[in-house]
Amino acid sequence: MVVEEESSDMYKDFSKVYDLLMWDYDYEKWSEYYKEIFESFSIAPETILEVGAGTGSMTEVLSRDYREVVAIDPSPAMLTLAREKLFDARNVRFLLKDIRDFEIEKKFDACVAACDVMNYMLTKEDFILALKNVRGALREGGLFLFDMSSYYKLSEMLGDNTFIHDTEDIYYVFQGEFAGDTEHIDLNIFIKEGDFYKRYSEVQSMRAYKIKEVLSMVDQAGFREFEALAPFSFSRPKEVTERILFLGRK
Repeated sequence: MVVEEESSDMYKDFSKVYDLLMWDYDYEKWSEYYKEIFESFSIAPETILEVGAGTGSMTEVLSRDYREVVAIDPSPAMLTLAREKLFDARNVRFLLKDIRDFEIEKKFDACVAACDVMNYMLTKEDFILALKNVRGALREGGLFLFDMSSYYKLSEMLGDNTFIHDTEDIYYVFQGEFAGDTEHIDLNIFIKEGDFYKRYSEVQSMRAYKIKEVLSMVDQAGFREFEALAPFSFSRPKEVTERILFLGRK
């Protein structure tokens, strides 16, 4: 049996299934990659700002390696789960803030945005505004690291395709539509709860940006060094690279 659950608050519903949908994103591996990048820039961060923290999975990993982590997200539901996940972490603080509209007095050694946070900036104006806000929260010489789904991935791999993921506890159907540089995603998610399956419906949009566009915006936002890398390497991404790590240095 399927029990329907609908809500006008997409994050309220999505927060309940987010961690299950992120099963293939290796937070530990990304954190180790951050360390390699920091070392290559000869910096040893102690304070980290995380933007778009979601349910706190990356925050949890970062909290083990850095003296202080401040994590922001615009969703109360997501942050509720994040706070529960890191209830005992004394070096973590969560703030309800949007990357496009926040100010923070403290200056950080580095900032990270894991897994497509910047793809959700649907206009270049929002993208640049987010970059400027992050830059304002960094110390001189601080780094902003963010990974994004590539233009190739969103336009060609996801595109107008339908995908089905089926395991013992979760079943979901992903229906994509690519139009005007934006991937529109319709998700129908079924989670097993006892003898029943509860259905969650989720609609999202992600903007596809080309590498030159992103680097141009990082430049416009005032970062003095910027680069695009193929993940877990120091090589330039290829045309068919699915995920790209961008960095900017204040």
